[in-house]
Amino acid sequence: MNQEKPHNDEEFIEHEKDVASGEVTPKGRLENQIRLATILFAKKHERNFDIETHEGRNKIMEFWTQASDGQKTYSEIYREIEEDSGFKSHPRFQGDIYKITVEDIQYYKENGILPLE
Repeated sequence: MNQEKPHNDEEFIEHEKDVASGEVTPKGRLENQIRLATILFAKKHERNFDIETHEGRNKIMEFWTQASDGQKTYSEIYREIEEDSGFKSHPRFQGDIYKITVEDIQYYKENGILPLE
């Protein structure tokens, strides 16, 4: 019998907002991408945005997961970094997905390789 507490949508949404705002440390690949997507969205759009609404959070994740002009999505780039043969031995990453920054994603997008440091 499953001993876990039933899923509560309101608690889940609050947790998602806390991850996006940086108030909570992400746990897992999805939460890490939510955090990075929010940071990159803010950098690219340089304006206030609303993570409080469902629409605002969806807009951020659409930005992260939808390609424009035939480019790869940020989500795809994140996955490529994680699967890169040098990711585990990289001096800074050492296989830790939580060490990936938006600057790393932008660098990989432009160069197709992991950053040197």
